[in-house]
Amino acid sequence: MQQPVRSLAVLLWPTLELRPDRLDDLLLGLGEAFRKQYGFFPLTGLSLSRAVWRELDAAPTDCRRQFDRALAEGRSALQALQLTRAKQSLEQAAQHLPWCADVLPAGSAIELFVRRGMLSLSQAQPGPAEAEFRKAVSLDPDVLGQRFALTADAVAVFERARRQLLSGKPTSTVVFSWPEGAAVEVDGRPAGPAPCTLALFPGIHTVRVSLPGHSSWTRILPDDLPPAELRAWLFPLPAFGPPRALLEYSLADDALPAKAQQQLASLAREWSVDGVLLVGLGRGEGGLELQVRLSVPGQNYLGELRVFRVKDPPTPKELGIVVRALREFKPSAAAGPPRK
Repeated sequence: MQQPVRSLAVLLWPTLELRPDRLDDLLLGLGEAFRKQYGFFPLTGLSLSRAVWRELDAAPTDCRRQFDRALAEGRSALQALQLTRAKQSLEQAAQHLPWCADVLPAGSAIELFVRRGMLSLSQAQPGPAEAEFRKAVSLDPDVLGQRFALTADAVAVFERARRQLLSGKPTSTVVFSWPEGAAVEVDGRPAGPAPCTLALFPGIHTVRVSLPGHSSWTRILPDDLPPAELRAWLFPLPAFGPPRALLEYSLADDALPAKAQQQLASLAREWSVDGVLLVGLGRGEGGLELQVRLSVPGQNYLGELRVFRVKDPPTPKELGIVVRALREFKPSAAAGPPRK
């Protein structure tokens, strides 16, 4: 390679090996490792990769179908008092929930929590039932237990959970976007343009940030105190559409096909970066297998494939080792999106 790389974008192949929020954390963790090691923060984050692949990444829609099927099976089993089957199906739906946040209406998540609460009551577990009902109320403070044909005893537990949750003070979470002014939704309801402040009760929430012509950003907040702030990076959708030829390329191939090279060069020009770090993720023994390969289209350079075995999810130390192994880089003052 003739010249050192001074600006970079990180492109992740579509994968189901990690939940979307953990994928985003991994990519941002790589960015932070680059900042510490080489002095610049690359363009990175799950929204960047989703901007590239668009409809070629069918993971959220596939998971939505699996969620709907598991929830329907759990609903039927619960009505038939088949509690073991209901528990298995509702647990499956809960596992799919983080994967399909982009395409799942809040009402479906509310029903999941209510059904899980009903199941706990059927098993004489009022404490877990109340916890599930609180999750439902946190998504919609106006939701009523009667809507789900609960028994009188279940409605009493539901209302107790509702009073307990709403008696506390909501936490303020400020949502920033890059670029500014993106539309913010929380649990499917508009919350205004970013930056904006959300008042959230403890519980599982879905925050979505979108801007016309850009990739969307979604984050599921876990069932604890919401964070003080969220930062969403949105990237323009490539003008030429998804790079299908690139997706057909394997990172282990000796060379990029000509069509894939052209598409990578177009992406690099559109992002105004020197290089594109290609990242693949697979399931390895006892953890994950992280594959990285650097492409510098302007210099017709394709680096060697480097494979790392990391924990699930990777630690900052492991991501630092990955970045230090990339010898093509030197300290630089170049930067990606602003970090506040």
